[in-house]
Amino acid sequence: MEIYFTDHARYQFKERNISLAEVDRTVRRPDKILKQLSGRIRAVRRFKKQRKVYALVAVYEVRKHRIEVVTVFLTSKIKKYL
Repeated sequence: MEIYFTDHARYQFKERNISLAEVDRTVRRPDKILKQLSGRIRAVRRFKKQRKVYALVAVYEVRKHRIEVVTVFLTSKIKKYL
């Protein structure tokens, strides 16, 4: 399924220096998936950056023929998300 990134999501991963490939990998092969009350899906994957481990979180919606990533962020609160 095709992955589409909203302008907000693109801004977030560029601002936070996260590669498009890492976001794609998180959506396609997450360590954990959570469905939110809004109907969106939160995909979480461990992410190593500058010798530190973070949780990379991608929030997306499944549309007719594509996945639409709404936002992306890194957090050091790994236990909270994984």
